[in-house]
Amino acid sequence: MNYQTPNKILDELIVLSPGFREEWDDENSYIKEDGIFNLSAVYMTILPYLSGKIYQFSNQQIEGLAILINSAVNAGENPENAITTCFLEHIGQVGLYKVLKPLFFREARKRLHLNALK
Repeated sequence: MNYQTPNKILDELIVLSPGFREEWDDENSYIKEDGIFNLSAVYMTILPYLSGKIYQFSNQQIEGLAILINSAVNAGENPENAITTCFLEHIGQVGLYKVLKPLFFREARKRLHLNALK
């Protein structure tokens, strides 16, 4: 997967959780008038959505999310920066830490913020 393309990440997240489409469509503050958005916008929108839904996810959905996160970290550069600053640094604050951390590879675990440990 091309982790540098925000549209591809958005599509992948919608495949993992079809209900995210409605959340994304309702969240207009991150999308510019020309319809362009960045990776950070995708991760900043999915984070609060997941906080209310993660315990309804199947094991397959959770594993798919972890694969996406690990792959974005391993991609480096912009994908790694976006997933780290807009998602990994905040997963403890929204109750995702206990569910996702066991599925993270070493590189993703290194990027967890101290707030995630709560």
